[in-house]
Formats: sequence, structure tokens, C-alpha cells
Amino acid sequence: MDLSKPAPQSVPRSFKGHLATATLLPDRVVFRRPWLTRLGGNRSGEVFLADVIAVNAVEPTRWVNGHVHVQTAADAGPLRIASRDTQRAVAGNRRAIMFTWGQRETFKRFVAAVQEAWEAQRSGL
Repeated sequence: MDLSKPAPQSVPRSFKGHLATATLLPDRVVFRRPWLTRLGGNRSGEVFLADVIAVNAVEPTRWVNGHVHVQTAADAGPLRIASRDTQRAVAGNRRAIMFTWGQRETFKRFVAAVQEAWEAQRSGL
């Protein structure tokens, strides 16, 4: 056994979505948005896995982008495609990331990784 390498769960893993990147750390998910999207009102954010109550995922299709919303008690519920409240809209929520049809494999890997990390966090509490 090689003890010099960190455990796979402790290594940050990044997932590139549509106009955002999500980095999965052992205790949280960090969402980073480029400066251009922040000009439009979208913000970067992070969520601790201990605060997560649900992981809502909508798979991308050829017609509509998919998204993953790491929902906490602070959220008013599942996201909508369009809403006056930016935190209720998919593109405006700082705890969500969108994926295009071409990013569907990354979408699947991200959903699986977040679910696994969240379940590990819950079982460790």
C-alpha cells in the first residue's frame, strides 16, 4: 500500500459545465463562474455537503441544457428554467451548474461524484 498518495476522495475534482466549473472537495462543492457571466448577475458560490438536503439533476438533451442543483435548506425548492427571482432560476443560482448536450458525460460523472460524496458525508455524521 502506497501511503504517499492522497485518498481519491481528498483530491479535488473539477467538472467543466456550461459557463461554469464545479470543483468537488471532500467537504464541499465550489462553483466558479467566469468574469463575463458575473457581469450578467451570475455569482460564484460554494455549498458544504453537510448542508445539502437534495441533489436535483436534469439531464441535458439536444434541445435543452441540463443542470445539477445542490439544494440546501436556504433554497426555496427546485429550480425553474425562468424566474423573476435569480436564485430560483437555473442560470442565476450560485449552487447550480448547467451542462450542454456535448457535456453529458461530464454531467453523469459530476452527478455520480456529488451523490457519492454527499452520501459519504451523511454516513460520517
